[in-house]
Amino acid sequence: KMSSSDEMSIDPTQDDDGIIIDKQQTKIRVSFLLSPSVRHNRHQLELPSEPMAVPSNIRKRGLSAIVNHLLDRGDKDDDNDDDSASDDDEDNERLPSIPFDFLLNDKLLRLPLDSAARNLGLSTEHALELHYFP
Repeated sequence: KMSSSDEMSIDPTQDDDGIIIDKQQTKIRVSFLLSPSVRHNRHQLELPSEPMAVPSNIRKRGLSAIVNHLLDRGDKDDDNDDDSASDDDEDNERLPSIPFDFLLNDKLLRLPLDSAARNLGLSTEHALELHYFP
């Protein structure tokens, strides 16, 4: 039923219950919430809180890359194929990426996400709330 082009798509397929079906890798849904401790530049760092699927074994560095990507920060040529022409003007508009830390249940994330959730006894059936801060 799935063609090879479907499998390559970034968005995991969802069934009617919103359950993510992905043959290659398990995914966990997370909501990124800016930590209340962040006082400065909140408007520049805030992300929409809708849950999104991330690889279940993702670590701090991968999550940080996702947050920077969603904030449109960091290297233009990370994995953007949309514009193969890299205009210098465009590069200057992008802010540098920030290394973020993440709290899961008020504990610093130091393990892959699925292990950390398991250790804390959290269910991954619902989206996990990850508080992030620079």
